[in-house]
Amino acid sequence: MRTLRRVAAALVGVAVAGVLLAVPTSPAGAAGVTTHAWMGLTAIERVSAPELAALLDAHRDQVRAGAMFPDGGYIPGNVHGEEAHWSRFTDAYAARLMARTDCGDLTRPDGPCAAEVAHLMGVIAHGAGDEVWDWLFEPVSPDLDEYYLPEALSAVQDGGGQELTMDIVAIGLHDRPVGPLPALPSKPDIMGAFADVGRTDITEAMVDTGQAGLGIISEAEAGFVAEHLAGVRREMPWMTTNLVSAPGGVSYAADAIAGQWDSMWGRLLGDQPPTRVSVTYPADGQRRIPAAGWVRSYQPGSAPGRGGARTRIAASLTWSLPYVPRSGPSVSAQLPPGAMTLTPVDGTDPLPLLSGYPRAVPYGPDAGEHTIDLQPAADLQPCAWYRVDVTDALLDADGEPVVPTSWTFRTGLDAAGSRCPDDPYTPVENHVRALYQDLLGRTPSDPEVGGWTAQVERGLSRPALVAALVGSGEARRRLVDAAYASDLDRTPDPDGRAFWTEYLRTHPVTMLRTRLLASPEVYAQGGGTDEGYVAHLYDVVLQRPVDTTGSDFWTAQLAGGLSRAAVARRLLVSAEVTRRAVRTTYEDLVDRTPGTAEVDFWAPRVASTDTRTLVRALLRTDAYVAQAQVP
Repeated sequence: MRTLRRVAAALVGVAVAGVLLAVPTSPAGAAGVTTHAWMGLTAIERVSAPELAALLDAHRDQVRAGAMFPDGGYIPGNVHGEEAHWSRFTDAYAARLMARTDCGDLTRPDGPCAAEVAHLMGVIAHGAGDEVWDWLFEPVSPDLDEYYLPEALSAVQDGGGQELTMDIVAIGLHDRPVGPLPALPSKPDIMGAFADVGRTDITEAMVDTGQAGLGIISEAEAGFVAEHLAGVRREMPWMTTNLVSAPGGVSYAADAIAGQWDSMWGRLLGDQPPTRVSVTYPADGQRRIPAAGWVRSYQPGSAPGRGGARTRIAASLTWSLPYVPRSGPSVSAQLPPGAMTLTPVDGTDPLPLLSGYPRAVPYGPDAGEHTIDLQPAADLQPCAWYRVDVTDALLDADGEPVVPTSWTFRTGLDAAGSRCPDDPYTPVENHVRALYQDLLGRTPSDPEVGGWTAQVERGLSRPALVAALVGSGEARRRLVDAAYASDLDRTPDPDGRAFWTEYLRTHPVTMLRTRLLASPEVYAQGGGTDEGYVAHLYDVVLQRPVDTTGSDFWTAQLAGGLSRAAVARRLLVSAEVTRRAVRTTYEDLVDRTPGTAEVDFWAPRVASTDTRTLVRALLRTDAYVAQAQVP
């Protein structure tokens, strides 16, 4: 991923102080800057201290700028990219602010150092986001073989990182801001922090170049959206759909960031809380974790051949693990014995782990990381509960024990994490099951539920799911059977069922019923006379006895040459029939009587199409989905 960022940044033309540093043939972007800013801005609402939330909200531009700052270090000629990512630098940056005598009350959003604090927190957000993104989110790409690698982006994107493609999604689908950045709030503090960690090779000119380049990169990414968003969505449907909600995605990263901000805020105010676990994968109580596929090599990023995103057990800490402050021997990535264990809930002995685990991930602890991981040495039992323990044998960068934390998860049936027989269904699965009952009159099999759920996870919208099932051959066959039962009082023959099922693919049910009700078979059921036929239509269509006025009118119409099909259709689309159909559909599907305004709205639409128009609308509502969750 770091190599990819350098390649991407190397293609950006950045003019600083009138000096042309590089001349691109097309705009390019340092990967991930927009998503990093998004993660940081999302975390503002998740911090514990109201004063910190208010300060960050008042300086959102500096949070955004700080969250992008480290990637400015990959602009050609710059060397501060890696250093700016990690706690060694951000701790030194914080120490500089704490040593200033002019900052006054740091809790004031309008205080002298408020912008500096917001920028510092943004820089922290970048490293925190990278850790979980690279370790948990990007490996999904090789797992699902989701890559978008057009020739037009070959100079700035390869399979080793998906930050650019997801930035295109962030901008194009989520309207994330792009464009120039504000001036650095305190360049002396930043340069002093680099010097404090021994990086005197980093110059002000490099930092200035990085800042100017980041603004250009941000705008350049926006320029990719029009041409490439559709391709990203097509080739990377799961990652596009789950960018926010997936482990390691925007929301998960925001939780990790908020935890680190809470600790840094306490440190700035002289009352740092103990280091704790802020967010985990699997989440506490999560089910359907794969039971097999655990014994493999684990690496960060999305390069082909990596993967294993769902078979990782990770936790984010609110303060860094030990690191090399300025110089000295490297820190071991492996955690102390007993610092992180995995135990069957119904057992007492922790499971053996792969060699080298538990360990700090994703890269190396020398500059300060917050993510820890363990991997069992063998596959897990299916449909079994496991407990993960982080113990006080784990020490943070200050040599203090981490607050002990435990959480549990349950495996599924197999390597795919398929549902165990006693697992509850998810909200999407319950929606699918309810759709099958209401549209197809049966309970779906687990593979059917799983198939539709997988499509939803890859971006199939709720309206599209409903439309697919409403328009399915099985649903259309049921409508044919219902029409035959209602209008002919019999089941259709195989040829008739096949013909009319295909007919309903492009025609409304009203047309099918019109043709059935106009048939000689129905006329014969009415006694073979116009008067008897009209009475029969009233009984079947209006579901009441014919009155004298109606009988006289329609009999006269038939005698005057109006076809039986025309009479049947006029009754089928009458206000009496369509308004009753609207009321019945509401009662059947959402268990309530519609209001007069709803009936007035839908009745003419049902008349011009058929009840499937209303059915599609109701089955995709929040009310229907909520109702589907009730056993």
